[in-house]
Amino acid sequence: MIEKRNFRKISAALEAWFSCYALTRICSLPATSIFPLVFFLLCFPLFLTDKANERGSLSSKDGRRLVFSLSEKKRRAASLFLGLFFSRLFTRKIEELTRNMDRVNHGSREVTVTSDSGDEVGILIRSFRRMMDEINRLIDEVYVNKLSLKEYELKALQAQINPHFLYNTLSAINWMALKGGQKEISRVTLALSAFYRTALSKGEDMVTVENCIRNMEAYLEIQLVMHDNDFTVEWDVDESIKNEKMPKLLLQPVVENALEHGLDEKEEGERKLKLSFLDMDQEMLIMVQDNGPGMDQEKADTLVTYQAQGYGLKNVNDRIRLLYGEDYAVRIFSRPGEGTKVEMRFPKERKKE
Repeated sequence: MIEKRNFRKISAALEAWFSCYALTRICSLPATSIFPLVFFLLCFPLFLTDKANERGSLSSKDGRRLVFSLSEKKRRAASLFLGLFFSRLFTRKIEELTRNMDRVNHGSREVTVTSDSGDEVGILIRSFRRMMDEINRLIDEVYVNKLSLKEYELKALQAQINPHFLYNTLSAINWMALKGGQKEISRVTLALSAFYRTALSKGEDMVTVENCIRNMEAYLEIQLVMHDNDFTVEWDVDESIKNEKMPKLLLQPVVENALEHGLDEKEEGERKLKLSFLDMDQEMLIMVQDNGPGMDQEKADTLVTYQAQGYGLKNVNDRIRLLYGEDYAVRIFSRPGEGTKVEMRFPKERKKE
């Protein structure tokens, strides 16, 4: 027969074991990580009494009360420690979830908290992750749809222009101008034909840098005639990037803005426009600079967010960001009296080995 005292100890040990097991399961931790510590803290007071009695150091009633008192204090200390430990483990995931939600509230879309637990906290964490996955999917879908809409609008605009009819008409005007000795009209007509030929580019969305340069040469040829040649154009082109691809119809709005709000507002002195196409290793840098009156940098920063009539800088910036991401946004630098510089960067296409 098992003595009553030993039976109570065995029962207490089993109770400690089950408590430890339940704690590790609820907190989703490996049982081997805290099981020995918890089991020892719960059961140590039970064995302390036996060790003291075996040594015969405490055999009187006072001694037993002392051992019992020490045992109770250790038992309470262990209970307090386990309560704090359990509370911390149980609330840790909730605190992580709260911090993650706060980051989402401030613009982050990344979910960092995870849980495989089957309790309410685990269910809440997994529900939050599924919700954020769905939100991210919808955001990406909206971006894709917006980009598709822009492409559709561009193709619809191109479809309204019959290139063969346009080229034939311009060719007829050119011959009529030459026949009548109107060289200036012939010059503008040829430039306009070259401009639309390179702009439409047979319906392709991506064109070479060389195509873009020819397009700008034709456009500026027309602008020089319209401005009575009152400005000069400087070109800085790295030959190594002429065959690289870039989105079409991006540079003309930037150059037009430099002419209209830069050089046209310059009251005195030589008017200069500089276009640069530079090789930056893994990227291409395209710059449009004018020596117009310039502006405060604070005002310059707002140009890419201002929705002007027609196809302005904001549209150019939005299109580049949609295609390549936020790192490739249009940058504008300006100072009063020193002109304005617009920078656009594009990643190079990776060559197949």
